[in-house]
Amino acid sequence: MPKHFFACDVTREKAQIVLSSEHRDTQWLPYQAAYESLRYDDDKTALWELDQRIRRRDLPGAP
Repeated sequence: MPKHFFACDVTREKAQIVLSSEHRDTQWLPYQAAYESLRYDDDKTALWELDQRIRRRDLPGAP
């Protein structure tokens, strides 16, 4: 089953996140807690890579 990872910046806009009914549980977590909550290596890798890009400010539209 293909997986697609994405991220969006919700700190600059008054965004309301609406999830479909397929999502049963959501949480806002600090990085380490989010990383530790993940079961699969590809999910952990995607989160780690996003963290690295945020730290380098290597994202489209980053100031």
